Amino acid sequence: MENVFNYLKEQLEYQLDMVFLIENQSLKPVTKKSSQGIINQLIQQNDLSNNAILLLGLSSVPNIQPNFLSSIVAEYLPNGGEISEFGGAKSKNHRGILPTAETAQFIIAGNNLEERTEFSDFFCNHSFLLQKGNIKLNSVPICEPKMSGLFFLDEKVERTF
Repeated sequence: MENVFNYLKEQLEYQLDMVFLIENQSLKPVTKKSSQGIINQLIQQNDLSNNAILLLGLSSVPNIQPNFLSSIVAEYLPNGGEISEFGGAKSKNHRGILPTAETAQFIIAGNNLEERTEFSDFFCNHSFLLQKGNIKLNSVPICEPKMSGLFFLDEKVERTF
């Protein structure tokens, strides 16, 4: 799981560096697959793509490391603020940022419109994890973007940690 979270962190920092035009930008990260743990078994057994690995990690964040997203964003916005493209939501009980499909879209595609469109199609129509029910996407009220729905790890998968 640590490798997945490190990959997720590096990918998020890469996209934030691009948005904030950081001089010494991070390099686009490469996955580091490990053979240990339930999550890594799921990755290997299903030959998950890099995008699917990022989705799996992101859907796990609130349950395992609640401050994960907010601590990374705070490095770029130390005085507070929001990045609308980043998405995410707060809740009554959870103090961290809960990922939405927009959050995943930002982490994977950044501000690149073509990549964001491709990701939206992938997420909604081709995501193995979503199709198999390993991750779920909350429905949103009428007139709100579908990608603004919270997405989360299925309870059955969550219990295997």
